[in-house]
Amino acid sequence: MTSQSIRKCSHCVAEIPKVATVCSHCRRDQNESWYKKVGGARIPLILSVLIFVAFNYGLFEKNYSNYNEDFDIKQENIISLNDIDKRVVFKINNNSNVMWKKLAYQVITKHDGKVVDVESRKSNYWAIQPHSSSYITVETYAKHPNTTWEFVITGLSSGK
Repeated sequence: MTSQSIRKCSHCVAEIPKVATVCSHCRRDQNESWYKKVGGARIPLILSVLIFVAFNYGLFEKNYSNYNEDFDIKQENIISLNDIDKRVVFKINNNSNVMWKKLAYQVITKHDGKVVDVESRKSNYWAIQPHSSSYITVETYAKHPNTTWEFVITGLSSGK
């Protein structure tokens, strides 16, 4: 054999023919290992799996403004604490496929249909499951007998 037709085994360093796929001394494969061959293909596969998991298990935050049409809010009850102070119970229906938490909202107080007060509030411990209902009670006031309240969601967080 000429020096151009031989090479060294990548494992035992014995001289073998250049075209050999298995070393005649140590019997080891001379081609690259399977994991080196597919190494470049594994990275896109791993990234695809991670992105799939992230989207399907709520790792990426969803934007509430894209889902606000999926919510129904209804005033359920008014509890009078005294002549002025009230607790108003609102029922919130979530018709989306998303679990929401950390509610930001406004309570709009109206007398005879005119807005007299707007309070912005947050509830970090409130949550609602997909396709379910939840209640929230807000403390407010009524100085006038024709007082009404409107509940407006201004923000929610999604995810687990």
